[in-house]
Amino acid sequence: ALVDSNTTTISENNSTKYLPYEDSDLGFTMNYPSEWTIDKDNTEHYTVIGFDLPEKDTSVDVRIIPKGDYKSIKEYGDKNFKESDDQTLLGYYRNSSTLLSGKPALRAIYLTTSNPGLIGGIFGSQPSTYKAMMVATMVPEKNSIYAIAYFANSNDFREDLPEVESMINSFKIN
Repeated sequence: ALVDSNTTTISENNSTKYLPYEDSDLGFTMNYPSEWTIDKDNTEHYTVIGFDLPEKDTSVDVRIIPKGDYKSIKEYGDKNFKESDDQTLLGYYRNSSTLLSGKPALRAIYLTTSNPGLIGGIFGSQPSTYKAMMVATMVPEKNSIYAIAYFANSNDFREDLPEVESMINSFKIN
């Protein structure tokens, strides 16, 4: 049966089933959509676990970044987003309602370019531009910054955002 694509999207969003993911060593839990896959191989940029949407270039990474010399989440955001030339900042939020696991957080929306790896380079792959969002909070007692980074093709970004927001809202630091 042919279904109007608009109704499909609405019904899919309403019926998304979420599965729990827990990392007791690093002390966090999070729910992820059941149709997404878990990626344990990506360790770039302090990624500890990734979630990928099959058939699409959409992914969500949980990153645990060493606190290092950052005194606050504000300082981290200023250095990595506001003063950075690595990406194009589209939106930046850090206010009383910007939270991650109930803690003060920053939310940055930006464009970033990923360079093809060695294999991609051999086959002539072009660098890809992704629309991205990061929500991050400082966890002083763990000497870390806990962050969730979302990447998608620009035209998929808004479509997949509701599921990503559910993932972010379910994220709990123990």
